[in-house]
Amino acid sequence: MSFADMFYGDGIATNSVLQKSKEDLRRELRECTKELEEVKSQLRSVNSCWDFCSMRRIELEKELKEMKDVKESNDRIIASMKNKIELNQKNHDEQIAKIIEELEEKMSVLKDLNADLLQKAQEEHEIKMKIMKKEQDRKIKELDEILKKTKQESEAKQAKIEKENKILKSNQANESINYQQEMIRLIEEHQKETEAMRSELEEEKKSMKNKIEINQKNHDEQIAKIIEEHEEKMTVLKYKNAESMKTAREAHEVKMKIMKKEQDQKIKELDVILENTKQKSEAEQATIEKEIKILKSKQINESRIYQQEIGRLIAEHQKETEAIRKENEAMKSELKEEKKSELSTKLTKASNRQITLDASNRVFIQFLNITRTVQDASESLEFIELYCSHESPENFECAIAIYLDELNELKLKFKERVFHFRQSAINEQNVHQEIRNVCKSYLQKSEELMMSESLLELCLHLPTAVENKKIFEIEEFKKKAGKLSEEMKITRDVVQMKLEAILLAILQK
Repeated sequence: MSFADMFYGDGIATNSVLQKSKEDLRRELRECTKELEEVKSQLRSVNSCWDFCSMRRIELEKELKEMKDVKESNDRIIASMKNKIELNQKNHDEQIAKIIEELEEKMSVLKDLNADLLQKAQEEHEIKMKIMKKEQDRKIKELDEILKKTKQESEAKQAKIEKENKILKSNQANESINYQQEMIRLIEEHQKETEAMRSELEEEKKSMKNKIEINQKNHDEQIAKIIEEHEEKMTVLKYKNAESMKTAREAHEVKMKIMKKEQDQKIKELDVILENTKQKSEAEQATIEKEIKILKSKQINESRIYQQEIGRLIAEHQKETEAIRKENEAMKSELKEEKKSELSTKLTKASNRQITLDASNRVFIQFLNITRTVQDASESLEFIELYCSHESPENFECAIAIYLDELNELKLKFKERVFHFRQSAINEQNVHQEIRNVCKSYLQKSEELMMSESLLELCLHLPTAVENKKIFEIEEFKKKAGKLSEEMKITRDVVQMKLEAILLAILQK
């Protein structure tokens, strides 16, 4: 066998080895692509689960807020009812006391007036008795008729007053003013009638002045008897009025006791309802807080799993690149001298590709630390927005302060990691240009968000607004927190999609 045949045979063997290596590399690349698709599918599943947990947490917070609204509304209604009952009771007692006092004063005035009138009439009558003797019998009859008429009128008026009292007792709460007006009207009528009777008596006394001349002694006895009967009748009327007032007062006290008992029973029932509602609200609030803690723990675990999965992908990528590098070195040692220039070019490209991958990998690891910091800031803003959505954010002042402190720490950590990343990116000259551009774009957008005036105002002024219960400012800060968190999420998702597409394109070359 000649030297040419040997050289030709070795070349064929070398080509077959290279072809086999290429096929193996393509097969491994397809497997890596398949595994990458599976990881992406798992990542989408994790993101979907994350979104579901966030939605569930928001729903639970809304339910908690509705329960608190119902509880506060019930408290306000019960307090209003208690105040109204107490006010009505107080007004009612004052009106009854005032009416009783006025009636007693008017009865006292009537008594004094009757006594004065009677004394005056008696004095005038004693002076005029000498000239009234002739008309004694007639006058006695007339006086009997007058007294009988007066008695009937007094009884009718007393019955009318008692009837009015009964009517007023049934409508006392709503018609106290009409009751006072009616009593005043009746008293005025009684005064007018008394005045008319007095005028009539005076006229009759004047007309009888020249007529009565005889039977002074008998007349005096009759007059004394009439006066005594009149006083007895007045005493009876006074006693009846006192009995009527006492009966009315006792009936009112019984009615007030029944009303107070009913009001106390109603208040007790409302207190029981309030206590049950309060216990139910507290139980539901505890359940919701427990679910929030579970969701938060689940989110932390999912974030940890996501980071572990990213680390695993990076490790696998490093192993694969290391294997490719070793295979390239093995292929390089097996090639013949005559194929050296051609293979050297391919190896140089493969080596450059490997160097680019290694440099990109180092930059990518530091870049992931930055994205993780922004993701943590986005989660803190979500919790701040959630607590600010409550009707009473001041109840979560400590939790809000904790997340604001965490935001300040994340801002410092972000600055530090961005600084190290830029130093590393300057030193790494072999980073893939598209990866460099994507990272640069993300850093620019993330710096705008992390160092924005909105975030600075949120960290500085939200604690004061919560402490002073400034609802409008808290609502504005809540909107800013939600907007910043949403923009951070969108930026992260866009960069993640771009980097996945670039890495896939690099691996397929």
